[in-house]
Amino acid sequence: MSAGVAPVRRLLSGRTSPYELWAPLRLLKTEDVGLARLKGTHGPGIDRSAQRRINAYLTQAETFYLSAQDMPPESRPLVAYYFVLNLTRAFLTCADPKVTSARMMHGLSDGFQQKRRYWFAHEQTKVSSVSGAATSTFAELAKRTGAGFCHPAETLLPIQKLAPYLVETADLFEAAVALPPRLVPLRSVRVWSGDGKTWLRAEVRRSELLRRALGPASLPMRAHHFGSVFRHIDSDTPYVSYESKKAWTYGGKKVLLRFADVRNDFERSLIHVNRGSAGTRYLAVTSDRTDLLSQEAVTFAVLHHLSNMVRYRPEQVAKLAANKWFFLFTSWVPRAMENYYLALASRIIGEEVCIH
Repeated sequence: MSAGVAPVRRLLSGRTSPYELWAPLRLLKTEDVGLARLKGTHGPGIDRSAQRRINAYLTQAETFYLSAQDMPPESRPLVAYYFVLNLTRAFLTCADPKVTSARMMHGLSDGFQQKRRYWFAHEQTKVSSVSGAATSTFAELAKRTGAGFCHPAETLLPIQKLAPYLVETADLFEAAVALPPRLVPLRSVRVWSGDGKTWLRAEVRRSELLRRALGPASLPMRAHHFGSVFRHIDSDTPYVSYESKKAWTYGGKKVLLRFADVRNDFERSLIHVNRGSAGTRYLAVTSDRTDLLSQEAVTFAVLHHLSNMVRYRPEQVAKLAANKWFFLFTSWVPRAMENYYLALASRIIGEEVCIH
């Protein structure tokens, strides 16, 4: 069994082309086989109407994804965001078809603060309010992923403060901006079984804790969401081990049938996952805050804001070309696109889709 949002892992080759990457989702577009697969994964609430919406969203998402591959970094966020928006709505339709049957707003707006002199610190996004029958794509995504938290309407979210949580560039974040990321790489996260019980086990290299002035027992205290699920059990090797506080008393085939319990604790721990071809696979969020967005919601928010910059303030984008934060355009966006696809594809098809 795989640790993550789905019980089994589907591994894709690192040589997989962008077009081939979409094959698992493209199979859902076949009328009868696709509908049966969607019903089997998400329940009988998926009808023909919902399938048509899912197919339309997936078609748009794939088109934008492929179009963005060869675009320059100064322009790519605009098309990349529309890929993310459509793939998100496909996922939300799978989770609850009623959500996308009504009008959907983006859920975010540009909170940029115009000053006499431009600094990247002025870049911020704002959580929008919705009225009437409309729903918010951002809020629905946030509530259905990770710990299920979403900031209230009118909350301002500085992009500079969201960037340390971006899993795709955690390996180069400190070199880029001279600040440590809010993520600690984990050596592994696995589902263990024995004596009729199943539990989660995570390991981290002792050296990674020392780099961040953390002791083996202090990580669960400094990482609130991780510590709400995991407890420290062993420090006698070069690796520090943690296990979930819960152990589920079933084994064998029942593990797959009851995987929702394992997934819920994994989600609640807010472990970020890099399913793509670059960087560490699992990372724990090192923050004692309880009001933290999911990995997917952070990506959605940052990419939405970068797309607003491209659309409405290209002069700021041009100014950033020689700025330390331009790595968001050059390195993060392409990595984030790949990882966001893998994250939501995993949720849509019910398999942990990863590149190895």
